[in-house]
Amino acid sequence: MKYLLALLLLLSPFSIFADEKKDYVAKSKDGKTFCARIEVADVTGYRKVTKCRTLAEWEKAGYTVSKKSQDAGA
Repeated sequence: MKYLLALLLLLSPFSIFADEKKDYVAKSKDGKTFCARIEVADVTGYRKVTKCRTLAEWEKAGYTVSKKSQDAGA
C-alpha cells in the first residue's frame, strides 16, 4: 500500500501542491488573441509553453494576464 501511494505522488502533477497563480504579460498582433509564455506542470517538473487565448479565456482559465503595448519596445 505504501508503494502505491508513493507511485501516485510521483506521477501526479506538481501543480496540485502549488496554489499560487502568476501574472503573465501577453502580446497580440490582431488585438483579439493574446499569446503568453506560461509555466505548466508535468510529471518531470515545470516547463514553459506559449499559449494563445482571448482575454476572457485567460481569465476563465484562472490566469492574470496583462496586455503588452506594441509601442513599448520602440
